Amino acid sequence: MSPKAPPPAAIAEAAKHPGGWLYEIGGGLDAGAAAPPEAVVGAWKVSDDGKIVGAFIPNPSYDPIRWPAKPS
Repeated sequence: MSPKAPPPAAIAEAAKHPGGWLYEIGGGLDAGAAAPPEAVVGAWKVSDDGKIVGAFIPNPSYDPIRWPAKPS
């Protein structure tokens, strides 16, 4: 399996959150709703200069049946 590349929207969003994490959330949530842990597909680390670094880290608790991933 090849590493999951961040889509362009994720790269742009990372620039707004330097030094943090960028989470991919499954579908089915209302806009602005808090995501339960099982709805988090995984995350990318964001460097202090707002760039995604390292590989995508999948969430082992993610439930793809209840929270299907959104198409990239």
